[in-house]
Amino acid sequence: MGQVFDKLRESRLLITGKQWRQKQVQAICDRVFDRFKLQTGKANFTFEELYIAVLLVYNDINKGLPGPHFDPPLKDLVKSMMTVISRDCQ
Repeated sequence: MGQVFDKLRESRLLITGKQWRQKQVQAICDRVFDRFKLQTGKANFTFEELYIAVLLVYNDINKGLPGPHFDPPLKDLVKSMMTVISRDCQ
């Protein structure tokens, strides 16, 4: 899941500049991932679970970090990234 969030950060240019923002975003991603892992009992998510996690990450980023709010990616973008990463990992 971390790979997908890294790709989203790169493609959407979520964070520019300051290192502390990057650390905050990484902490938010880790917290959401850990919460999902505990709730589902597994580290591999279905597409729907992954997309919900992406929405939660963007929600936490928009609530917790100063500056402009970012729109979450469309389902199609997340699905295509998931497909590319799955293909690359095999």
